[in-house]
Amino acid sequence: MKIGVLVSGGDAPGMNKCLKELYEGITALGEEVVFVGHGYDGLVYGEVLKPKPAELEAYEKRAGAYIKSARSSAFMTPDGFKKALKTLKKHSLDALVIIGGNGSLKGAKALMREGVRVFFIPATIDNDMPETEYSLGFETAVSAGLDYIKKVMTTMEAFDKSCVFEVMGRYSGAIAEEVYNEYGADYLINSSHPLDIGALSKSVIKNKKPSLCLILQENLVDRSMLAFELETRTKRVWKADDVGYVQRGTDPVKKDLKKAKAYSALVTEAVRTHRYNTIAVTEGGKEKLVTLQKY
Repeated sequence: MKIGVLVSGGDAPGMNKCLKELYEGITALGEEVVFVGHGYDGLVYGEVLKPKPAELEAYEKRAGAYIKSARSSAFMTPDGFKKALKTLKKHSLDALVIIGGNGSLKGAKALMREGVRVFFIPATIDNDMPETEYSLGFETAVSAGLDYIKKVMTTMEAFDKSCVFEVMGRYSGAIAEEVYNEYGADYLINSSHPLDIGALSKSVIKNKKPSLCLILQENLVDRSMLAFELETRTKRVWKADDVGYVQRGTDPVKKDLKKAKAYSALVTEAVRTHRYNTIAVTEGGKEKLVTLQKY
């Protein structure tokens, strides 16, 4: 059996660990593993790669996706999708392991509907996939955000300044909420705690702390405009900062390495038992394999 492995969409710490574990686990079964570079784009354009054990070893505990990822618009077109199916046939791929988030899962289901046998590993720092309680990269993204905010707040406090920190999460408020709770920040604005500028300003005026920390989920409001509005209304000095890609680019913490290993082991077992069209998830705090629904 020949198994292809690709990572798709936004990179998440732990992906490289999956690549190493999948390669070693599946080849130990006597099966062949190849990688597909640049996600679904690689399927469209035929970028099939032979794994290099030395590189797998070197990148195992690093962030990013060393075989490259992509958000593929070509794959979503009828012509691009047909090309992807041709790549699978041309390289005699019997099944495909896909590592990614919500958009990647839609792609996996589209392939399933055409008869392609797939396995899926959830990996998105947003931790917003309803199929699982945990997706790879979330804990690292939170940890990186906390580390960044702690350092910046040190200099804010030196001048009695307050700061709006925008964290990643796309359209999910999970990272913002976790960072807010773990840091013990003063204010939170996310999808579950929407902005009420009037009430927020009144609270800030009453707050006696010389330096305040506000955590903001991305894609909700402009952080600089929010800081300006707060400064205007409260007569405090407010700065705005973007925590940004450090949350993707930080090497995976222990939890994400363990999850990557556990999810990869589940998929390897699924390959051994020919349990196709499945997804590795966390349910009730435990990792398990469940059937992937086409729709």
